[in-house]
Amino acid sequence: MIKTEQEDKRLKIKAAIAALAVASFLIAVKFIAYHDSGSVAVLGSLIDSVMDLLASIVSFIAVRLSGLPADDDHRFGHGKAEALAGIIQAVVIVISALLLITESIKKFINPEEVKNPDQGIMIMVLAIIVTLILVSYQKYVIKKTASIAIEADHLHYKGDLVMNSLVIAALYASSSLNFLYADPVFGILVAFYLIYNVLQIARKSTDILMDKEMSDKMREEIIDIVLKVPQVKKIEEMRSRTAGTNNFIQFHLLLDGSMSLDEAHNITDEIEEKVMRNFKNIEIIIHPEPV
Repeated sequence: MIKTEQEDKRLKIKAAIAALAVASFLIAVKFIAYHDSGSVAVLGSLIDSVMDLLASIVSFIAVRLSGLPADDDHRFGHGKAEALAGIIQAVVIVISALLLITESIKKFINPEEVKNPDQGIMIMVLAIIVTLILVSYQKYVIKKTASIAIEADHLHYKGDLVMNSLVIAALYASSSLNFLYADPVFGILVAFYLIYNVLQIARKSTDILMDKEMSDKMREEIIDIVLKVPQVKKIEEMRSRTAGTNNFIQFHLLLDGSMSLDEAHNITDEIEEKVMRNFKNIEIIIHPEPV
């Protein structure tokens, strides 16, 4: 179990560092594209990458913090640091979306011709390729670790793929089709796409901070494992919650009242072992009671 947690921590840190590197690279190339084109759609993508970098820094700190072991002041570990990072990222994304809407409205009122569209398109294609590599790696890490911080990063980088595609469409429509309003229209579409993504990040982070129960499917699987132990009569008062990648569950285990304390202890040990074999990063508190 300890080895698995260490491997998960290393994977999350690598994914966070990769996101920082990609965000820094994208800021540099998109700044060049905006400087040469003056496109508000490109500006929106640039603003988003700046926000991505800030969010990725928060994510990196959260991943490092959440991997710390439990201590005297945090007996349940530091897993909720990832959820806090998710909330901060959500705020950052909302700010970037509002800035983009403001700039798009200005361009809508006073439309301007986009300069050097071909160069802008080439840079945005490069941005898509680099982002696609990062998103694929993040998806692998999320599958292995179930990290909420990496998932939050993954959501808005995945949104970048759509955003960059919209920017390319805007550059093409503005230059080749001579549709000057394409740039601000696509800028506003990108902003609303960002807001759509932020709702998902905020919901998942809030669920963790509010100690929402595990999924019904997971709870039912645990109950099924417990009830398959012959000596178990019933389960009562089952409670669960999630903190980052760590799951906590407790319940009352009803056993035969004539059973010795030693026998009851052995049964609870057996149940803990079986549950932990099927679910990683889980802590169980079992309170045995007579029927």
